[in-house]
Amino acid sequence: MLFMLKLLENYKEYKSDLSSSQLDRIRQLAKGQKPEYLFISCSDSRVMPNLFTKSEPGSLFELQNAGNIIPAYGAEAGRGMVATIDYAVSVLKVNNIIICGHTFCGAMQALFDPETLNKLPDVAKWLEHSEVARRIAHNEVQDGDKIKLTRAAVEANVVVQMNNIATHPSVARAIACNSINLNGWVYDLETTDILVYDKTHKRFTEA
Repeated sequence: MLFMLKLLENYKEYKSDLSSSQLDRIRQLAKGQKPEYLFISCSDSRVMPNLFTKSEPGSLFELQNAGNIIPAYGAEAGRGMVATIDYAVSVLKVNNIIICGHTFCGAMQALFDPETLNKLPDVAKWLEHSEVARRIAHNEVQDGDKIKLTRAAVEANVVVQMNNIATHPSVARAIACNSINLNGWVYDLETTDILVYDKTHKRFTEA
């Protein structure tokens, strides 16, 4: 209850600090939205897309879940996720999709410590959609170091999910029409650096 009171106090401070121009912008958004980006990231509380991209209100259409995972179309997954993607692409006409992983991702760490999921069967089932990333990481990291494995899995997972989202009909159509850009990022929690996936050279480079 005290925590909720704190959030409400923060809200009151936020509202009192709004400038007239910010309030005008919010009122305009109430009439309708036209975001430029579908931003898919991990639900980790340390990942704050609006903060590190300095995005204006209304510019990001956000979808967050454990491990920034997007199952291939037709795979067992929540229909809400499929609906969110379809709405963003077909109705809102976003021009860009960004799938953003991050360092020290608990979901990716769990890929190499499956015993931690013994009492979390739903999480274990969800992470099966990142099995390809786990295998890629094992192929890349021969010494079995879990820190290196996790880092490799974080990057591989972004690419895997980029491939998965491209199987969704609305996304596939948009890609075929060159009306959307599909991007992969990794956000470093320690340094705040962003690595961007280079599709030509198939590697991540600094933004």
